[in-house]
Order: sequence, then C-alpha cells, then structure tokens
Amino acid sequence: MPVTLPAAPRRGVSSARWRLDLTGYLFLLPMVAAMSLFVLYPLEEVVRLSFTNSNGVHGTYVGLSNYAFILNDPAFRQAVSNTLYIGGLSVGFAVLCSLILASLIRSLPAYQTLFKTVYFLPNVTSAIAAAIGFLYLFYPTQGGWVNVALGWVHLGPFPWFIDPNFAPVGMVVIWVWHSIGYLALIWLAGFQTVPPEVYEAAAVDGASRLRTWWSITVPLLRPILLFILVIESIASFKRFADVYQVGGADGQPGGSLTTLMVYVYRYGFANFSFGIAAAASVAAFLLALAVTLIIFGLLRERA
Repeated sequence: MPVTLPAAPRRGVSSARWRLDLTGYLFLLPMVAAMSLFVLYPLEEVVRLSFTNSNGVHGTYVGLSNYAFILNDPAFRQAVSNTLYIGGLSVGFAVLCSLILASLIRSLPAYQTLFKTVYFLPNVTSAIAAAIGFLYLFYPTQGGWVNVALGWVHLGPFPWFIDPNFAPVGMVVIWVWHSIGYLALIWLAGFQTVPPEVYEAAAVDGASRLRTWWSITVPLLRPILLFILVIESIASFKRFADVYQVGGADGQPGGSLTTLMVYVYRYGFANFSFGIAAAASVAAFLLALAVTLIIFGLLRERA
C-alpha cells in the first residue's frame, strides 16, 4: 500500500507568516524597549547597588554587608512591622468598605452614575493633598473637625497623628477614603459577571436579599477579590507620599509611621547610603512578592 507523504509547505505561505510575525514583534519593540529602560534596568541597578556602599556617585563591593545591616537594624524591623500592620488594616477595610459601597450603589434604582463619580473623585486627588487635608481634619485638639464631631456624641478628643497608637489609624482612614471609590468600580464591574439566572433561582427558593448577597454574590466574586487583594497589597508596600507628609523621614510620632518606603527614603536621600536603601528596597520587593504568592495560594484554587 503506497504511503502518502504530506505536502511540503509552500514557500510563499511560510514567507508571509514570517513577515506577519516580524510585524507583530516590531509593534512590541517600543513597549519592550520602554520596559527594559524604565523597569528592568532600574531593577537590575537596585540589586547591584544593594551589594555596594555607594553614596550615589562612588561605591565599592561589600557583599552581603548591607543585608546584614538591615536585618540587625531595629528600625528596619519596626518598618516591616509598621508596613504589615498599616497595610493589612488599610487593605482589609478598603476591600470590605468598597464591597459594601458597591453593593449599595448597585441596589439603587437611579443616580448610579452620580454616586460612581462622587465616590471616585478622591482617587484622583494627590496623596500629598489628601494627607494635608486630613491633617487639618484630624487636628489633635478640640478644634479639630473630627474631634468636634466626636464631641457631639461625647467622645474624644483623640490625639490623632501625635500619639503612636492613633497615628496608624489615621493613615488607615486616609487609605480607605482615597481608594474606596476605585475599588467600588471594580466590584461593580465584577457584579456584571454574575449570571442573572442565579439570582432568579435564589428568589424562587425564597432567599432574602442579604442571604443572596452573602451566599451567592460574594462567593462568585472570588476572582475579583483576588485581583483587588493583589493590587492593593502591592500598593501598600509602595506607599510613601502621604505617610511621609504626615510623619516625615523619622516616621513620627515615635517611629509609628516608619514604613519600608520611609526607611528607604531616610537612608537613600537623607543619609546618602544608597547601598543600604537598595538592600531595603530589595527586601521590600521580596516581602511584597511573598504576600502576593500567599494570596494567590489561598484564593486562586477557589477562584
């Protein structure tokens, strides 16, 4: 029985496919070049600096000395603790409050666009401006607007931003106010992915609106929750502007606002110890990566 061999590919077809692939790569080239220049090269440079005692101009190789320094530095350990504490509270409350806000907006029969716009406005406000505004709102005397409002219900005054126990709480409030509108829009987009037939089946079974929200809507939004937790957690590790505006390079009061980025700024731009600052930056990157992997491990399979 004769064996039929497959026809050899035509030269013209292969040439056209090669030109098509080349065109696609040429379109990608500007983005690859930009990423290499503004992402990969700075990342490589930070890693290189972390093994030197550079002052920004000159430096010599010191091996793992910078990493040994930060691991034995109580200020670095405090910065890690503060970052995880403030970041954890900020992300947790922002996710919860934005989900509740999105659910309320979704339940409105009218004016949804208006509420979306109003609640999104804080997200376009600069972090510096937000921090200055909240410094006035949380002024730690009876003249502060928040303390005045609390005084109406016979609470306070509280020493906002001058007491190490209250300052992190103020930073959590700033974060939630700044991000709640943006996250609510993401939740609202996620609501559109829930099939309406599921709600119809729940209504037939006699489920209440609260029961439907908790047992159907929230579980089906796990992929959205995964996305929000990842982007918010990474952003919490990079947070600097508002924390620096409130607490300065020393993370006042009492070092309670010394986060990892404030620690990096202190050594890099106040002490000009760029090797130590670079080592702290690499450590912050690894911590953010570890937290991201933990979130993926906990939610990815269920999502």
